[in-house]
Parts: sequence; structure tokens; C-alpha cells
Amino acid sequence: MMAIPAGAFATSLDHELASLHTRLAFEYVTAGQPGLALDAASKAVATGRDYAPAWLARAHVNAVLTRRDDAERDFRQALALTPENGEANNNFGLFLCLSGRWQDGARHLTRALSDPRYGARETAYLNLGRCSLMAGETQQAVEHWLAALRAKPAYPSALRQLAVMYTNQGSVERASYYFGRLIEHAGPLEADDLLLGVRLARLSGDRVREEAYSGELHTRFPDSRETQQLLSGI
Repeated sequence: MMAIPAGAFATSLDHELASLHTRLAFEYVTAGQPGLALDAASKAVATGRDYAPAWLARAHVNAVLTRRDDAERDFRQALALTPENGEANNNFGLFLCLSGRWQDGARHLTRALSDPRYGARETAYLNLGRCSLMAGETQQAVEHWLAALRAKPAYPSALRQLAVMYTNQGSVERASYYFGRLIEHAGPLEADDLLLGVRLARLSGDRVREEAYSGELHTRFPDSRETQQLLSGI
């Protein structure tokens, strides 16, 4: 039987430990404990310095903590290890777009789509649409969100973006179409969806639906930002 080189065994063990710390980092973020998440992500990086997911995890945590310079350095290190990685390019592309660097962000998001192993193409298209909208390119945003729906039919995030955009534009028919599909496929509506339903019902003059969405928002999310916006007359 061929012996496994000691160095390969050590690398495998390091990656396994780094993977554990990486998962812990994301669990802490989800639990609203970014300080513990940063500690776990830093341990992941220290354990597996050539393990790209560890750098991505720490980049995400630093972005949550608005430590933008640190986040960017971690993103770039992840991409130095795996330049064509779809997830890394998608996440960094969105980070750049949210930082106002739309062209650089779009370049990385487009690169994410060129990775044949990337299984979340709809997410890259979604983020390209968000990036385009931030840059004032409304029609381009629509095209990207429609591409997201072609990649994953009935994708709730893309349906939501289209419903919001057309509601903001006062296009009741189009907004109603995408909002109706969102209701059909998204499951129980969250607070932002219910507030969108209120706004759309007002645009269409449907008092019954307006009161229904408003009542559900008050009942299910009494302390939410969306309920406060509704109370303030949005």
C-alpha cells in the first residue's frame, strides 16, 4: 500500500480544522455574535492559510463589522488562492458594488458566471442587477434579474427586486405580476414584503388588500422597522 506523505496528511488536517472554524464563524454571524464570528474566522485563517473558504469567511465577518479595508484584503487573498472561484468573485463583487465601486464589482460578478462549477448563477445575476441599479442602469438591472429567473425559475429574490422596482416606478401592472409570483413562491411573507404589499395596494387603490397587508404587518411584526415606517405614513 502506498504511504501518504506526512505533509499531505498535515495539510488535510489543517483544512479540516479550518473548515470547522469557518462553519462556526458563519453560525456566530447568524446568531448575531460578530465578535465571536471574527475570532472563529481568524482561527480558520491561522489554521489553513491556503484554505480559501477561511479567508472568505473572515472577509464576510469583517464586512458585517464594517471593517472594509480588512474585508477587502481578505477577499483579495481568497481570490489569490482561487482566482476563478465563483463564490469568491460573487461575494467580492457584491462587496465592491455596495462600496460604490460598480464597475469593479460588475467585473467580478461577471467572472463568477464564467466558473462552470459555480452552482448559484442566479445569485450572481441578482447581484449584477443590484449593482446596475445602484449605477443608475435600470434596464440593465431588469435584464440581469430576468436572467436570474431563467437560471432559477421563481427565484424569490429576483421576483422581489422586480416587484420593488416597478412599485417604485408606479407601474402597477408589472409590479402586481411579480409580487403575485413572489407570494406564490416565497412562503410566508416577511415584514418588507408585507410593506411592499401595502404600497402596491395603495397604488392600485385596493383598500381591502391594503388593510389586510397592513394588519398582518402589525400583528406579526409589531416592533419591526417596516411597521414603524407604516405608522409614520410611508
